Amino acid sequence: MASLNKAMEDHKATHDLFLQWAEEYGPLFRINILHYVAIWPTDPESVKKYMMSPDYPKDPNTYERLFNLFGKRFWGKGLLTDPDHQHWYKQRRIMDPAFSHTYLMQMVGVFNEKAEELMGQLEEKADGKQHVSMHSLINRVTLDVITKVAFGMDLGLVEGNKTPFPEAISTVLKGMLKYIQNPFMQFMPQHWAFVKEVQKSADLLRKTGQECIMQRKLAMLNGEELPKDILTKILQVAEKEDGLDDDIMLDNFITFFIAGQETTANQLSFTVMELTRQPEITQRLREEIDDIIGFKT
Repeated sequence: MASLNKAMEDHKATHDLFLQWAEEYGPLFRINILHYVAIWPTDPESVKKYMMSPDYPKDPNTYERLFNLFGKRFWGKGLLTDPDHQHWYKQRRIMDPAFSHTYLMQMVGVFNEKAEELMGQLEEKADGKQHVSMHSLINRVTLDVITKVAFGMDLGLVEGNKTPFPEAISTVLKGMLKYIQNPFMQFMPQHWAFVKEVQKSADLLRKTGQECIMQRKLAMLNGEELPKDILTKILQVAEKEDGLDDDIMLDNFITFFIAGQETTANQLSFTVMELTRQPEITQRLREEIDDIIGFKT
């Protein structure tokens, strides 16, 4: 723990420290945090084994830290943070059909549309003089995609529309990190302004999710034509499976809205960065795309 605290105090990337330990001790190592022992798996099979098996129960104290954010329900008990394996498995069973290959294929049009919009933006700026924040642009694309295919929301961020959601997501992620490091921040006057901003952002996201879910449920009750998105599929399956309560549905809205977007944006940004560093791999990738996809649309 002392090593992690020192790295954070020196404003270093703690993940570099985890990488160093993985290279030194192997793909599975433990971290001693006072009287707690944390297992840190970096091997995909180990992650799957420990996260999905009922033989390795999740620590309720750790997950309680993710349930709330400065006194506000945040991640709750959605797919990412449910420590009860049986309840998690029920959620997983309800969510699975919405992420099947067949159902997701219906979303390809949205993926292509947003990718084309991004390329249009880049083409306008590709004059060799302008600096472009690729991470910012990719953040907008991924948020546009996840909100459209998951909840039928058309934010139009790539086109330049202004919404409070990107800033709200950034704020709650910063807040989550600070809260895990120091859960008593909300009682310290010097942090009250930051805590209030985090709580405000968390409220915005949950209120948006609540309105979205209520409107979709009402549309289902009224027999209206429903968008073929992930939310519709989940609600339809949940109805057959004795449902999920509204709080759990809202927890999963937050999970998809934030975790589904932020992780994808970061992965794509790092991929672009690495491709610019390795032109020989970029060339191989371009040839593979041309060979397999060609001019298909």
